[in-house]
Amino acid sequence: MKNYTILVTACALLASVESQAAAKVVQLSDLPDPVKAQVVKYSEGGTIKLLEEKNKNGGVEYEAEIIKNGMGLDVGIAADGTVFEVEHEIRYKEIPANLRGIARQEAAGEVFKCEKVLKNGKEFYEIFVLKGTEITEVKITPEGEIFKVQKKQLPAAVTDTAKKLAAGGKVDSYEIEKDALGHFTYEAEIELGDREFEVKIDKAGKVLSKESKSSTWTPSGSKISRTSLSLCSFEVASNISISLNP
Repeated sequence: MKNYTILVTACALLASVESQAAAKVVQLSDLPDPVKAQVVKYSEGGTIKLLEEKNKNGGVEYEAEIIKNGMGLDVGIAADGTVFEVEHEIRYKEIPANLRGIARQEAAGEVFKCEKVLKNGKEFYEIFVLKGTEITEVKITPEGEIFKVQKKQLPAAVTDTAKKLAAGGKVDSYEIEKDALGHFTYEAEIELGDREFEVKIDKAGKVLSKESKSSTWTPSGSKISRTSLSLCSFEVASNISISLNP
């Protein structure tokens, strides 16, 4: 009998709002010396993306978001410098094959992010999967126990923008991409009559780019889909769009 926790969108959104309300962006110079020392240690050879101070459980905690070699590294640090959580972004293939098989039973779709987490001495993996407009997060231990499955929808600002652009047509699919700085953007494939477009949108609903999927002719006369070239380039560069479907 499965006894792991399943959280629905409303709970996830509530937790997110509460977390954001209690967080304050800070600079490295603002940190207590023990915290600063840990941030400097973990960010060596990388780039500090964001530092936050959070009031939690009656105390103060700090979170450092770091980018190393194009991969994310989030570190949770107590005010006394104790590191209580490390989330290290990894590639899907770095997760043991047996664990990937177990996770596949819970969430089929496109993997856009994976993390190896060490939290309060407990190690586990997080796998984030997109199918349609639904994001599923699966947490699984090295022993193969799934202890949490959380589902939520893509940001409403993203889907609202895509729907407006697709007025009179339809949104065919969504993908999530990550750039070298660790920023996630959303790509919507839109069909309007006999025309097809790829639109990149940020989490606030702002359109970043729009590209026609019409074919391009090469000098040799061969017909090549611009979309195929674009998607191939993305997959080689990011290594995060991997199908969970068998």
